[in-house]
Amino acid sequence: MDVETPRGPDGERLCAWCGKGPVPPSRGTKPRAYCSRACVHRAYRARKAREQRERLVAAYMKGRAEEAEAWRSGAKSRDLLSHRGKSRAVMSARTAAASSSPWSTICGGARRDPARR
Repeated sequence: MDVETPRGPDGERLCAWCGKGPVPPSRGTKPRAYCSRACVHRAYRARKAREQRERLVAAYMKGRAEEAEAWRSGAKSRDLLSHRGKSRAVMSARTAAASSSPWSTICGGARRDPARR
């Protein structure tokens, strides 16, 4: 654990998640940090959410760096540039063209008969 377990005014260990105490005594060699399995689970979920958020931010920033590098290098290809800066009409036309493809009608896309199940 990165952080030391909090302690109460008389030195007893408090739960690392909820702050209530005292934490039950250890059953083995490793001291307990949480008062219950619920607090263990909540702390685990919070750690996993924080890690996922950090990964998403890192991936986003990596994408932004690649985009900035493409702009700095003077890329002329539209493949390298994102859709930012393109007009909404162009983007909506692309979306409409994609939704009206023959595959969407063959596969029963948006034009599926609601009475037929």
